[in-house]
Amino acid sequence: MSPTDPSAEWATDPLPVPRTLLATAWRCAGALLFALVSLGAAAWLDARFHIDGATASLPTSVVSLVIGGLTVGWLRVSQTWILSMVLSADVAGLTAAALLSRGVLDGGRLNRAELTDGSVSEVLFGLTALGVVVLVVSVVWAAVHGHRHPVVHTAAKDASAATPSEAGLDGSSPPPESPPAR
Repeated sequence: MSPTDPSAEWATDPLPVPRTLLATAWRCAGALLFALVSLGAAAWLDARFHIDGATASLPTSVVSLVIGGLTVGWLRVSQTWILSMVLSADVAGLTAAALLSRGVLDGGRLNRAELTDGSVSEVLFGLTALGVVVLVVSVVWAAVHGHRHPVVHTAAKDASAATPSEAGLDGSSPPPESPPAR
């Protein structure tokens, strides 16, 4: 449909209120705190469930999706940012759960003998660190992008709210002025 078509819907979404740098910074810090704490708790919970000798992955996967969705909504960025956040959180959480189930953290202290024995633990530790770094960079980058180019997430419009004749889009009256495109 072209914008001059009388049956085309006109954008009536209000522009988001600009945020200050301080507001963006504390939202970024809050999103990072939530992501890291919830991811650590999910990894600990995953390590406590052993299914056929392996750790469970449901808590970490669900928390990764929640981290991605809430962060995207709270930082006002497009939904394409979910991919990097969910994947990095899932990798970090699952590898941390595998490390915890192997006994790398023994009594709250790092067990260096288990970590540096030349086995898979070193690879798991590296993947955990890489996942956390990518998650932190993704959240900070999303906060900067959301501050500079905020996206308004609108709910799906109710189809029964107005018919074209009630909205004035059937040709009986001119359509409302639309804001200029960015």
